[in-house]
Amino acid sequence: MTFLSNSCRLIRRLLRPSHSSVALARIPSISPHSLRRFATTMAGSNLPEFCLDYRKYTVEMISKPTSEIMSKVRKQMDEIAAVPDDKVSYDSVIGRLADIETELDTFTSCTARLPAAAATEKAVRDAASEAEKALEKFSIELSMRKDIFDKLVTFSKQTELSSLHPQTKRYVEKRILTGKRNGLHLDQETRDKLQGLRTRMSELTIEYMKNCNEDDTWVPFTDAELAGVPDTFLQGLEKTDDGRRKVTVLAPHFIVLKKCSVPDTRRKLAHARAAKCMKANTPLIEEFVQYFHQFANLLGYATNAHYKTEIKMSKTPETVTTFLSDLKEKLQPLWAEERRLFLEYKEEECRQAGVPFDGQIHLWDVSYYSAMAEERKYAVNHEALRDYFPVDRVTRGMFDIYERLLGLRFSRVQGAEVWHDDVTLYRVEEADGGQLTGYFFLDLYPRDGKYDHFCVDSLRTGRQRENGYELPVCVMLANFPKPTADKPALFSHEEVETFFHEFGHAMHCICSRAHYTLFAGTSVEGDFVEAPSQMLENWVWEPEPLALMSGHYRDGAPIPAELLATLVRSRQANSGIFNLRQVALATFDQIIFSQPRSDTAAIFGQVYREVTGIETMPDTNFAASFGHMAGGYDANYYGYLWSEVYSVDMFEARFKKEGILSPEVGRDYRKCILEPGSTIDALDMLKKFLGRGPSPEAFLRSKGLAV
Repeated sequence: MTFLSNSCRLIRRLLRPSHSSVALARIPSISPHSLRRFATTMAGSNLPEFCLDYRKYTVEMISKPTSEIMSKVRKQMDEIAAVPDDKVSYDSVIGRLADIETELDTFTSCTARLPAAAATEKAVRDAASEAEKALEKFSIELSMRKDIFDKLVTFSKQTELSSLHPQTKRYVEKRILTGKRNGLHLDQETRDKLQGLRTRMSELTIEYMKNCNEDDTWVPFTDAELAGVPDTFLQGLEKTDDGRRKVTVLAPHFIVLKKCSVPDTRRKLAHARAAKCMKANTPLIEEFVQYFHQFANLLGYATNAHYKTEIKMSKTPETVTTFLSDLKEKLQPLWAEERRLFLEYKEEECRQAGVPFDGQIHLWDVSYYSAMAEERKYAVNHEALRDYFPVDRVTRGMFDIYERLLGLRFSRVQGAEVWHDDVTLYRVEEADGGQLTGYFFLDLYPRDGKYDHFCVDSLRTGRQRENGYELPVCVMLANFPKPTADKPALFSHEEVETFFHEFGHAMHCICSRAHYTLFAGTSVEGDFVEAPSQMLENWVWEPEPLALMSGHYRDGAPIPAELLATLVRSRQANSGIFNLRQVALATFDQIIFSQPRSDTAAIFGQVYREVTGIETMPDTNFAASFGHMAGGYDANYYGYLWSEVYSVDMFEARFKKEGILSPEVGRDYRKCILEPGSTIDALDMLKKFLGRGPSPEAFLRSKGLAV
């Protein structure tokens, strides 16, 4: 998302708790167009009949099966809890829990999370959102069952865990650790308080995200007020009755902040973006901040940040604070030089326009003068570049690169039943032998009521079954510019990078070969989850891969050599402010989740001013639409920068040295980083791929900093 910066993309299991979801052996039939066929095991089979066409759904087709599956799973859990201690075994407890977990997870994804985020009918989205709330509450109920926790403990005491398959041993240990982190070793009164807090936290975060998704804020402007914005963009905007153009606060419209030469227009749009959902969501985020803190306190942790970082690579919030503080200081000289240049540009514009120069860079100036610096200092013409990135060429080129690196083959499934005509489905096969590996959906363009950012979500995780490997299915939700009447969808280079990044998350889901849903795909440590996709962003800055994913939309002509060279040279452009903004967001996140209550607007303004020297705008609260805070990234936003340390190291140490498109290095990457999921710790994955421990040197160099 350009306003948030292109690092702030979202891979998350939308509002799925980090603790557990649990689930059942087969998804129940909910209609002639049910998900039953979707859930059928695909290992070794031909293409099943998919039906995720939520346009055919009624409210009852969401609500009724949701109630049924909860009743069925509750009964199954009661049966497991009733197993006598001397009969506790893998088959009677562990295997059944794993099966329940997998199927409820799939049901929740397909019947609640995805339609809540992407269905075209508001009634269906609302029903799915209510189902999501019910399933979240149910998931919390299940994860707080002490009787099930006691069976896990009994199994661990009665079984020589070292004799089990390593993944099964890890599964049992992680489940017991999760139980303790849920307070199941504590007294009943405390457990009741914890369950009440978790239920309310879940309700608040779901409501917060629903408000973000349903928001339809737009600002009307005349053509004169949009001076400098490319005409091709203007022609695609809706008009008001009086002829003004509607500019929304969705990502594709942030080109106005970059290109519009009218400061007041940029100010109005920046204010609308920063005030998005302010009235509805500020009370919600400030309430769930309090509950997160109370939850951590009841478990014996000083703050939510201490609770969350305990199971991350960082281990403590103090480590995170040191990391962010050190990076902030290192970046200040870069930002000082960038700011000097921005002010020089602004003074020149003010002089030419005959208006007073105030000597300041405001929030609404940053994107505009950043773009100007790229054009003047590096001679990058991003609008000219856009013509070379039509969606079909970018997609095919990106597929080609991932196919080469990972040894896969992608093919579109024709006639798939999907939730919107823009949505496409692809099957993934092994390049060598054609074995079916998984499926993914692409939903690339914005529309009313759709999730308003970028993310990949798992619809069904891969899972080892007795009769073979149950194949993964995932979806990418994006908000790229739509095609126009006379042009295909054309991406900016930044959007190409976003596409490449998100697709990397999809491949993490597809390539994972974990035995349990708990360990599948992107379920790695929260401050490592971005590293695999961040590493793959490097390809959009290298000439050879860029040539594969570009070509003029009219005749396929390659990007002119000089234009391509200027683009590659501009990679470190505005690195100071770009990364300081990330530091500010991560610092804000750490602060609000390290105290009992927070005035989020005041804290955000203070942090942003201290880190960047830029004032936020009156009557705004960016936290009210900062979806990461409600999407599982609480006290974890630093993970974007933290992960980048590892991503750059992996790229420089292996691909840059041994071959950008080397199939051999790509296969190592797939085997060492993508396939394990979280079956081993991230640090061990890195050591195996790198042949050594990770180093921050490449990361610092990538920011233009001295090592």
